[in-house]
Amino acid sequence: MTRVLKRVVAAAIVAVSVFAVAGCSSESVAPVEQDAAYRAAVEGCTTELGYDQTPVLTEEQRKRLYRGLLWLVDCLKDRGHAVEQVPSEQSSLDESAVFDPYGELRDPRRADRLSDETFARLLEVCPIP
Repeated sequence: MTRVLKRVVAAAIVAVSVFAVAGCSSESVAPVEQDAAYRAAVEGCTTELGYDQTPVLTEEQRKRLYRGLLWLVDCLKDRGHAVEQVPSEQSSLDESAVFDPYGELRDPRRADRLSDETFARLLEVCPIP
């Protein structure tokens, strides 16, 4: 994959998860009275890491990205972590949106949400394409 495509993948797919790995968590763990300051810190971290800017992809780049994400979905499934919300390739291209396999598995609303440790371990065997 090209350098630009890798940047897009990192920005569009695991921005939230990367915050935790890089020391910037997007989940508010701050007391309610500190939430505004916490959100400002997360925004600053997002900007510092470059996740606030996603380059525009060509159709061919979006197709390659989609195929790479399907590989990631299969890799995660092989390790017991099923991704339920996988759009069709045409839907992904039409909407110019990237689906987020790790984001789905790390959704805080899930009872079986991936822990930080499991996420880090999975990244080693199922890297972002």
